[in-house]
Amino acid sequence: MDEFTHIINGMDIEGVLNGGDLPVVVDGRFTGEIHAEKVTLGEYGLFVGKLFATHVEIVGQFNGELVCDTLNVGATAKIDGSVKADTLSIDLGAEVMGSIGRAT
Repeated sequence: MDEFTHIINGMDIEGVLNGGDLPVVVDGRFTGEIHAEKVTLGEYGLFVGKLFATHVEIVGQFNGELVCDTLNVGATAKIDGSVKADTLSIDLGAEVMGSIGRAT
């Protein structure tokens, strides 16, 4: 079984999370700052704060500052904030408001 950090639907976490090399999956609510290799914000996930990762996939709601190498935005995603990514894909139907730029 693969190891990962999972914030499940119904959880409400506030603080700073350093996920290291382990993937982080946010299906609940997270307020604060995350540093990790890979972060997935699930359909019911809500993130408010700063997110720094290598690979990010968002299908839930993101509000804040995001810096990553690769960002995949799903059709159900809602993003409001500052996004910096070197590689970006946005599915039809996603809502993206704010600024988008390169991470490097």
